[in-house]
Amino acid sequence: MTIHYDEFNYLESTYKSEEDGYKYNFKIYENDDLLSNTKLKIESTEGKTKLKLDFIDTDKKNSYSYDISIEDDTPDMISVRYHIKLDKEIYNGTIEIQIVTNSETGEYEYEMVIRPNGQGQGTTHTEGRGNNHGGNGNGGGNGGGGH
Repeated sequence: MTIHYDEFNYLESTYKSEEDGYKYNFKIYENDDLLSNTKLKIESTEGKTKLKLDFIDTDKKNSYSYDISIEDDTPDMISVRYHIKLDKEIYNGTIEIQIVTNSETGEYEYEMVIRPNGQGQGTTHTEGRGNNHGGNGNGGGNGGGGH
């Protein structure tokens, strides 16, 4: 499918169903030149859902690739492997995201452990829902919410 904003600016998207999942590809064109290419692959196999998300700049200087896994028996744990290329710098590592319940408030929080390759045990960051740092479906985050 192609959505034209005008004659030279448009979005091209493709979708493909496969035996074990789906593939999506989104290309943005500006002045008839490819500006960005985003690919998403979703697979479900052996009790695990895997997502592969790739953002690729057309000049090939920058790219972002994320492999995301969610096990059916532990849906509150999300594992992410990342590979980021910015100009000539390359960053690799893992992120583990766990949904936990705050013992004092009873609210859900996200605990993230970020482990860049070659940098020891990593850092832990805890983020609550509804603290205006990310959308929570209740109007919070990204400047919304009308507090």
